[in-house]
Amino acid sequence: MDRSISAERIRRMRKALWGAVLLYIGFLFLTVLIRSVLIGVTFDETHTYLAFGRADLFRWQTLMDLFGEEHSVANNHWLNSILINLLQRIVRVEYNEFLIRLPSLLIFFLYIVGTAAGYRKGYYSLTALIFLISNYYLLEYYGLARGYGMANTWVFFAYLSLLKWEKTDYTRPKYLNWLMLSMSLAVLSNTVALLLYPSFAAVGLYRLIQHRQWKPFFRRCALPLVLFLAFSLVMLKYHMNISLPGKPLYTGGDESFFINVVRGYVQTFISAEKITTGLALGALLLICGCLAVSFRDLLKRNGPAMLLLFVLVNLLMQLLMHKGYIATRVLIPFYAFVVLSLQELFAMALPKIKEILSRRFRCFSPARMDSAVRWIQVVACAAAVILCVSRIDLYSTYDDSMDFKYKNWVIGEELTGIDHPLDMYPNMAQTFYEQKLEKLKTDYTEEMKKWGRTE
Repeated sequence: MDRSISAERIRRMRKALWGAVLLYIGFLFLTVLIRSVLIGVTFDETHTYLAFGRADLFRWQTLMDLFGEEHSVANNHWLNSILINLLQRIVRVEYNEFLIRLPSLLIFFLYIVGTAAGYRKGYYSLTALIFLISNYYLLEYYGLARGYGMANTWVFFAYLSLLKWEKTDYTRPKYLNWLMLSMSLAVLSNTVALLLYPSFAAVGLYRLIQHRQWKPFFRRCALPLVLFLAFSLVMLKYHMNISLPGKPLYTGGDESFFINVVRGYVQTFISAEKITTGLALGALLLICGCLAVSFRDLLKRNGPAMLLLFVLVNLLMQLLMHKGYIATRVLIPFYAFVVLSLQELFAMALPKIKEILSRRFRCFSPARMDSAVRWIQVVACAAAVILCVSRIDLYSTYDDSMDFKYKNWVIGEELTGIDHPLDMYPNMAQTFYEQKLEKLKTDYTEEMKKWGRTE
């Protein structure tokens, strides 16, 4: 009787916890939705809208021009530009901040549904789920008409496809088709996602050979593989074009890997420099310790090996090309990949850490260590939620200096033209609102003429 009551109580507690998580997810989506309506457009958004969202992207000559060296720029996140363009054609409403951001919002909805479903199906822990959705810097870009958050969503689904393939003991290569499709969409959202190709390709090829599935894969998936490789080569050429000297993507972060990447990810949660440096150093030591204790078993799980390859690719790129490391918003497309690979690394290293501690220290009994791990997870989740919620601002963006509407209408600061050598217009956010006002005046005049009235 006692056991059945205890089991029933645990079941109710888990149900209540899941209900609380769903409410939290709904709250975050509502926050991003409200922000997308209230905040003004940023300069990057207006460049995308004015230069690409209203262009005739479905003409061959336009595509050739935008893929060429002269007109290709990093601001054009292709999937974002295409979806905005399609939406303009369907709805026929121009200069509307919410509609411009609607494609990003819809893909954010896919992301939160996908992350919740992945947890419910047991692909990762609740701690991983909380960290996947509780990064406010990431959430801000889901509420903007940019491709960074979109790329993160598709990278997440690529990783989920790999986890599903792993659960079949690598016997169903169809999941690699979904992985290739997801990575294609990630690169179409933001070409920096190409940096993940070596990690996914190396692990995928290793598993195919290890489990003798390479022949069935090449027999069944030859056409998708050829299309994927052809598309990837095209996008690689485009990425090289937007990385030419004089263009924004020519160089990345100009500091060390630790500052730009490790501390950069910590700063997406909390911005205090002294605290983030200490936390980043602690995180780096923890990751290195986990890699050290589980190095012999590194290939038993995909995540740790892929994370190590990702780090090596970044270091090699800097060594050979001297273009700096990924930093600030360019970290966003890799966020889900980093969280899920770290989850696998910690899950693999934890039993070995427990074994080492229990063997050397009598006070570390298995029960005590299990309790300590649970409390660490609770504290980490609580910290992530509190940091995320405490940073919510419904009226301004993280880079509020780029927010024309906020600077002019909310705080009354005069914003003079901030020109960029690649911009088609000086002060593009101001241009957006000037053209919006002119469009409203034109529509009003035409409506009055229909009713036989003139003013």
